[in-house]
Amino acid sequence: MERLPKPPPSMSTNDPARLLAIELPGSQLDFHDDASQPNCPEILPSPIWQLAPKKKYVYIWQCCGCGHSGINIMVTACSACGAARCAYCRTTKVQVR
Repeated sequence: MERLPKPPPSMSTNDPARLLAIELPGSQLDFHDDASQPNCPEILPSPIWQLAPKKKYVYIWQCCGCGHSGINIMVTACSACGAARCAYCRTTKVQVR
């Protein structure tokens, strides 16, 4: 197994840009410094305070039997009259945040 050459002491191995300048044996790649690269805009993520908050929704239903509303869709029966949710009970999507 062939060992890779060590970088010169003047080259910091913590700097990723400097690591690109290390030539490996048998490498056909041609690395350039930053000055020869075209002016490309850097792609940076937007700061967290500029991102729009994720909208949160809940689904509620209204009992068709007694008219009681605001029941979460995870609840299968009306808390007022005990009737099970059916196809005639109105379901609504409500934005919470």
